Amino acid sequence: MENMKKALLLVAAVLMVVSCSKKDEQTLRTQYEVIGADFEAFCDSVSQNCTQEEAMELIMPRYEAFMQEIYNLLDEHMGADYSDSLFCDVFPMLEPEQKEQLVAKVTDKMRENETLASLLGIYEKQQSTGKGKHFTEITAPRADGSLLSVSELVGKTDYVLVDFWASWCGPCRRLMPSLKELYAEFHPQGKLDILGVSVDQDEEAWLKAVADDQLPWHQVRNQEEESGNPADAYGVQFIPTTVLIDREGTVVARGEDEAVLRAIIAGEK
Repeated sequence: MENMKKALLLVAAVLMVVSCSKKDEQTLRTQYEVIGADFEAFCDSVSQNCTQEEAMELIMPRYEAFMQEIYNLLDEHMGADYSDSLFCDVFPMLEPEQKEQLVAKVTDKMRENETLASLLGIYEKQQSTGKGKHFTEITAPRADGSLLSVSELVGKTDYVLVDFWASWCGPCRRLMPSLKELYAEFHPQGKLDILGVSVDQDEEAWLKAVADDQLPWHQVRNQEEESGNPADAYGVQFIPTTVLIDREGTVVARGEDEAVLRAIIAGEK
């Protein structure tokens, strides 16, 4: 599901780029447009002739090859004209190792691009809140207006799972049954607590989703108009994003699937 989301986001980015005016064929931008147009045409052809499931099976290998080609192109031309824009288009969809390689090559000139600078800021927060790091404190309001901090939960159970989600996020809602299974199994044993952090702007939609899905764990809501937002503190770009923190306050997993989370909590990994 995460790969499908990345593919769809990338297709959207490609569509935006290839709609721009053409320039000299030797420019980085034109090379990106040509590669992107080819990938777009392939996706269109497959989507028209296959079911959605069949299409994704065919698109994903091509998507991975496409992403590798775009990464190679950008890696080779970091600092060139348009490299800042290309970086902004594809950076969120790259693999961790690829991101690390490109960040090391970002030039001072590229950093003048405000969008790129913002992406680097988010990346730095992701790195500082990733696996092996001590958890970053976050505080947000419950439905009744009282504040809850993650530090109030850490240390009381073996693990605390922070789940960034939203009522309108299909993958987030589909994850809830699995989280409820984990909670039902491990919370009574003192092994797991969960803090749901909604990024909903609509409070009623948030509360309705909590009630509809019958979520029994702690719930707070991100506050976009205030500083120190939980989602910002953890550099959250995609939801759902989960962060698993152990009893000592160390992040032991970020963005892992339910099977990996279960194995860690059960002491099998």
